[in-house]
Amino acid sequence: VTRLYLQSKQLSGSVPPEFGAVTNLQWLYLYGNDLSSEIPAELGRLTRLQRLFLYDNGLSGPIPGELGSIYDLQWLSLYGNDLTGEIPPELAKLGSASKLERLFLQDNDLSEEIP
Repeated sequence: VTRLYLQSKQLSGSVPPEFGAVTNLQWLYLYGNDLSSEIPAELGRLTRLQRLFLYDNGLSGPIPGELGSIYDLQWLSLYGNDLTGEIPPELAKLGSASKLERLFLQDNDLSEEIP
């Protein structure tokens, strides 16, 4: 499996940490659902991931710094959730040493400071 499209399917609950074991995954679309709890740090194991769309859910807690290990990531969309805390400094690595093209974090409760 390289692409998983589960957007706008009225899914609820948490993002399964087991997704981190699908190491060939390149696109993960889970936006527009009713997912809650925290983003699992295990998603940082998806080293081939290019697009991670988790926007417009009810995700809470901090953004896991482990997402900064996904150097192939091109699009990271986390907007429209209830994420809190600081933007992890590990995400700054994505801007300078990776293929990141788009980063969407608005409409959360994150601190204003950008690393």
